[in-house]
Amino acid sequence: MGGSALAQVYKQVGDVAPDVDDAQMLKSFFELIQRLNGSGKLIAYHDRSDGGAFVSLCEMAFASHIGLDIKLDELHGDTLRALSTKSSARWCKYATAMCSMCCNSPRARPEERAEIATPNETGMIEILRGGEKLFSDSGVNLQRIWSETTYQMQKLRDNPACAQPGV
Repeated sequence: MGGSALAQVYKQVGDVAPDVDDAQMLKSFFELIQRLNGSGKLIAYHDRSDGGAFVSLCEMAFASHIGLDIKLDELHGDTLRALSTKSSARWCKYATAMCSMCCNSPRARPEERAEIATPNETGMIEILRGGEKLFSDSGVNLQRIWSETTYQMQKLRDNPACAQPGV
């Protein structure tokens, strides 16, 4: 979980940060995203970075004003790590209304991809694993929390006056 926002919250750096091992794969992935976008099949795209899978998926839901049913059954490891780990993985929302975790390669094997989130019209963001509901909150409430956190981070990072809304 090296470099993740979750590790930083606990005043840790983490151990292993994600890395790109194959620049050609990254280039091929970029070209795939461009083709999907050009064909109208790609609705949204987000990297899985500082906030991990949970934040990335929430940010996509916020932008679309939808809820999400997130099912973690296809992801390996414990739930917190699966949701928080920084990774070079990418999230894509296709025209079929599914969010998929994609790899850096258009040649990724099926077991390297996982469709884990389905948009819903309820506005709720829910996390399930093994049929058990682990988390549920409204996207509106989560976006308020996200916005306040972003504002507080910006105040620390930038000139505090510039972080003020409308400035």
